[in-house]
Amino acid sequence: MPKMAESVLGLDIGSSKISSVVCELPQPQEVIIRGLGRSATTGLDETGITDEDGLSQSILRSVQRATRAASVKPGRVVVGLPTFGTRFVINSGVLSLQHVSGLVQAEDVTQCLKRAMQVVRHPHEIMVHGSSIETLLDGHPVDTPIGKAGRQLEITARVIFSDQNMVDSITRIVKNLGFYVAGLSCDQFGAGAACLSDAERQYGALLIDIGGKWTRASLFQKGTLVLGSVMPVGGHRITQDIAQCLRIPISDAERVKIKYGHVLPFVIPDGDIIPGIPSDGRPRDIRRRILAEVIRARVRETLALVRKKLRHVDMSGFPVIIAGGGSAIPGLGILASEIFEAPVRLGIHPQFHHTIRNPEDHVAVGVVLYGMKTGAIQVAQHPTTQRWWQRAWG
Repeated sequence: MPKMAESVLGLDIGSSKISSVVCELPQPQEVIIRGLGRSATTGLDETGITDEDGLSQSILRSVQRATRAASVKPGRVVVGLPTFGTRFVINSGVLSLQHVSGLVQAEDVTQCLKRAMQVVRHPHEIMVHGSSIETLLDGHPVDTPIGKAGRQLEITARVIFSDQNMVDSITRIVKNLGFYVAGLSCDQFGAGAACLSDAERQYGALLIDIGGKWTRASLFQKGTLVLGSVMPVGGHRITQDIAQCLRIPISDAERVKIKYGHVLPFVIPDGDIIPGIPSDGRPRDIRRRILAEVIRARVRETLALVRKKLRHVDMSGFPVIIAGGGSAIPGLGILASEIFEAPVRLGIHPQFHHTIRNPEDHVAVGVVLYGMKTGAIQVAQHPTTQRWWQRAWG
């Protein structure tokens, strides 16, 4: 299989599906999807990696489908790490300034940031992300303190830890498949790159990513992820509720959820019927409004849990963006708007609609975009496109 010079594989290891996307990168502002591949996730649950060989086979199937569709195997891969085991820590470092000039020096910022990063690491953890989210000079917010007069510098940092064994296992699996690991990223960063506009990342937005087994809530502000939370509930829980309440097999519950599901029972005519669904060993008709009531109860509970997790955060004026496979249920935006009392947008940001057609693939593409932003992926660029990229990402 030929190797394309400017191509990279985005790999999203999700709770229920593994998505692989072969991306061609002609220039920094352009991502062309050449191949997609998905496979069911095995060997991974909320406790961690339970079967490394099983997970390796799942990743291999996804990657093979993507590379066959693209007719090219990239040499590099950016991996979106699974959500489980992620720990967010906010910590501050303080430095007294004693220069004769009274001006903040670059080494002061470095030393203060190091202090902010000095967070107690649990056994079997590894730091996967760390950056400043706020800088104060004599108690006043500043964007760039270097060269400014002050006596005390304080930097607040966001540090993200992940499970060391999981990171080592995934890195080993991907390398054994013949790829160079260009970058590892929490999937929240990939989702943010694919789903949020520059303005939303800068001025504040809440991104809710509803996956198969997990729901991730990510708060972005000042251009970066400032807070994240993971809840062990997702689309599979909705499917289980449908199967239990309507007494139908899980496979049929998933099918009717996708084909007939809705979050707003009151918009469904009372006479709407789902015909011939197997129940207790014999086919019967199911009222679609009852299905919607079951879905609404679980979705409301999930969104309310997100709201409760972030109750201490002032999100006044922040839009809410809902992504992931669970975002496809009709009526979700209206219910979310009621719960968060904020404008709600569903799915991928409009600028990527031509690129990411399935909401389940947004993280796989997003980690590639994030890798380009951070410099993990270098792309040859024309001077005019370089200026565009700097304006877009800052």
